[in-house]
Amino acid sequence: MSPGRVVLVVGASGVLRPAAEILRDRGRAVVGVGRGVHPMPSGVAAVVVDARDAGALRDAVAPLRWVDAVVYSGAMSEGSLAVLQERTPGRTVHVRTLTDVGSGDRYALSRLQLGRTGDDARPWHSPQEISVAALAVLDDGVDRVLGIVDPRRPGS
Repeated sequence: MSPGRVVLVVGASGVLRPAAEILRDRGRAVVGVGRGVHPMPSGVAAVVVDARDAGALRDAVAPLRWVDAVVYSGAMSEGSLAVLQERTPGRTVHVRTLTDVGSGDRYALSRLQLGRTGDDARPWHSPQEISVAALAVLDDGVDRVLGIVDPRRPGS
């Protein structure tokens, strides 16, 4: 794998699975980080580690090289974000949940802030919707909000 083509995806066996598949289909080499609970998509190299443990993540990715990263905050800790930020020469897209509003602000990250859909019957966005929005941020570096974020009601 040429490092110039590699994207690291934290959450590639979960909510960012469609992102890993789309990147793979675009011809990018993809390294997926997950806890091993669900299998990685075919054609995605797997790193099995709990990415919330910064030390374990650092050790697991030590031999790897990548250019860009897409990371789901639900699978990360602040320390883990720091590990990836220092190792990622290109763009890091931080996909943040409503409980993460304001987190990760000290890092030079591109952000996708997740909000609610506005539809009480389906309040949360699908993995496909989240992944497409995250890859748009990866492509152009422009921060985005997916859905509705009410700063008066964190986590709602």
